[in-house]
Amino acid sequence: MPAETLIIEWRRELKKLTTFAFGLILAVSTAACSGSSSGNSATQTTPLTWENCSAAKYPTIRQSVVDYFGSRLQCSMMEAPIDYTHPSRGHLIIALSRVTAGSPQTKIGSLFMNPGGPGGSGLSIAPFIAQMLDQTKTDTELGKQLHQIPDQYDFIGFDPRGVGSSSTLTCKIDQFYKPEWVATIDRSEANFDNIYLNQQFDAQACQANSLTPFINSDATARDMDRARQLLRLKKLDYYGYSYGTWLGVWYASVFPNRVNHIVLDSTVDFTHPLVENNQSMPLQFVFDYIVIPYAALHPELFNLGTSGAEIRNLYFTLNLQLQTALSNQLYFNLFFQDRANMAVENVSSAKVIEKIVEEDPDITEEELNAILSTYMFSDDPTINTQTQQVSLQLAKAYMKLAKGTPVPVVLQNDGGASDAVNKSVSCNDTDAPTEQTYWDQLVLSNYPSIPAYLHDRLELNCTSDWGGATVIKPAPANARAIGNILMVQDQYDPATPLPGALNTFTALGNASLIYNSISYTHAVFPSGESCIDSAVADYLLNAVTSEHTNVSCEGTGLPGVIPAAPAAGGAPQLSEASGRLAAILKGAKVKPNSDYVNEVFSNPDQARALIEEIRSQIGAH
Repeated sequence: MPAETLIIEWRRELKKLTTFAFGLILAVSTAACSGSSSGNSATQTTPLTWENCSAAKYPTIRQSVVDYFGSRLQCSMMEAPIDYTHPSRGHLIIALSRVTAGSPQTKIGSLFMNPGGPGGSGLSIAPFIAQMLDQTKTDTELGKQLHQIPDQYDFIGFDPRGVGSSSTLTCKIDQFYKPEWVATIDRSEANFDNIYLNQQFDAQACQANSLTPFINSDATARDMDRARQLLRLKKLDYYGYSYGTWLGVWYASVFPNRVNHIVLDSTVDFTHPLVENNQSMPLQFVFDYIVIPYAALHPELFNLGTSGAEIRNLYFTLNLQLQTALSNQLYFNLFFQDRANMAVENVSSAKVIEKIVEEDPDITEEELNAILSTYMFSDDPTINTQTQQVSLQLAKAYMKLAKGTPVPVVLQNDGGASDAVNKSVSCNDTDAPTEQTYWDQLVLSNYPSIPAYLHDRLELNCTSDWGGATVIKPAPANARAIGNILMVQDQYDPATPLPGALNTFTALGNASLIYNSISYTHAVFPSGESCIDSAVADYLLNAVTSEHTNVSCEGTGLPGVIPAAPAAGGAPQLSEASGRLAAILKGAKVKPNSDYVNEVFSNPDQARALIEEIRSQIGAH
């Protein structure tokens, strides 16, 4: 099946996600979510019961994965206390999936996986990665090595509490969000007040649900440990992406003696509050110094000219509503290097939409869509078709803002990700500044160098309405009892930037690092590149994890683009990080990267489609 078809099918399946409920469990989980106590303090002590992953019960599991693994793929529902400190409050439900090891006689362990967020649905991430690795050809050395991972591990996926097929969290009040625009562009008092008020609405909505205080990383870590116990495992193996690295460090810091292998891929800065992990500077750096130069190198593809300065200035020529829509659309597409074309196509689309709207300010959405659907954005047929599709998405977002369409205050599960859980975990895990003056000043002090992306960070302001954290973050030094934690990091990752990852590396004191230069992809493994994926495999297949080995992979980046000096574009922290990195990598193994997919897969297109789907899940929240 072509890669494009696989991606389309996967995204269509995500749209079908519904809250799981059945029988008595429905009554119990609904009571938990509404804040009512079931009055039953009993919790599950018997081993988990595994069954077929039917779409009715487990809607995040796609049928193609079920068909591929057959009886090796199973699902289960686990009861867990709503409040681990007071089990009598009742229980909720955690959905789990398992792909059993292909060679159980040589099994190393059970590899739990979390795709990030917070609020990401993890039920299907494990089967997809297992499927990708399982399809390597074993007549090549690297293919055989990668194939051994699903041979020697059970792959465990789970929807964290509040998410997907587990008991879900919804935050809702009878209000509509105030209109807000990119704060670095509209620095008016009215816009700042609206942004802060919208965060207050979110806080009020979540505080109205009595389950909210128990949606936090500490509870999720204890849910993982409960699953470990019910699986009769002495130790847990773990692979976490993005926020999943925060969760991994949390688990390792609370239960260091219950961990064997643990991989942190694209690591969040655990030394700062979650809401202060700032993505704005690295996002702007990637856009200004990698993506825009790439666009300027290819005027024949994107019709944006050859001047990087002129392409960057396009953003400032757009009307405020279109600037806001473009900023929101670029956000996710800047996470991954293999989406560079899509990021540029959004800029091309914005340029055309602005021109059309200027000529006809009263144009309807239907009329705008009709023009964009046939507009010639590029002489390259593939780029032209992609840009037409991108332009329709951008136009929809723009028209919604331009028309002032009311948006109700509802945070819930959407396409396998939960905004309610994202907000709740971010605000429950650690205390952070809540005063409006702090966040306003953050904009005013940074807007000259970060015109497009600081807006996103403001959306994580918890405000004083939240009431503060509900748990105490553990000390990461506790995790030093683990022999060796593996970290995997791209140089220019804009979502979990290098400086914060190095802060966590230092705080842990017992980590090895796989570092990939030049690339800016968020969520690295499986990368389809030999140095990275073989180094991860080496770690996972080594039953004894105490040996520390740093590996420096020679990344490729976007063709023809050499990023500017790290201090450029208002990102001096990247320059400071380079000094710390050099000390860490002194004596590291240095290896080139090569694309291995064509060599070790009988169906390379399907392998690339699976990698794309894995990244889509990780970046969907």
